[in-house]
Amino acid sequence: MADGLPLHRRLRVVRGGEVLWISAPQAEWITDGTGRLLVDLLRFERLEQDWRSLAAKIGAQPDLGHVNASERGSTDHYYDAATRALVRERYAVDFDLLGYDAG
Repeated sequence: MADGLPLHRRLRVVRGGEVLWISAPQAEWITDGTGRLLVDLLRFERLEQDWRSLAAKIGAQPDLGHVNASERGSTDHYYDAATRALVRERYAVDFDLLGYDAG
């Protein structure tokens, strides 16, 4: 809570009764008009494996190395119930497109 507000309050701004979102779903940036994925995805939770596949495809160095490692807890530690519900609703298209469990 860098600015003193919980995340679910920072994700949206209401002006004149209209909700303005701070961040659009990723699907708006990585798909074409038909919903077809336009990028090679590198998932953080399996970054090394995904990078090796992409590196082989583009002829890049396959070893990423690992610096500045940190331990992170589950999202339960970062999100309260209101934030979790807002993220699930706002980014439902991303959860579906990218195969993540929104539960």
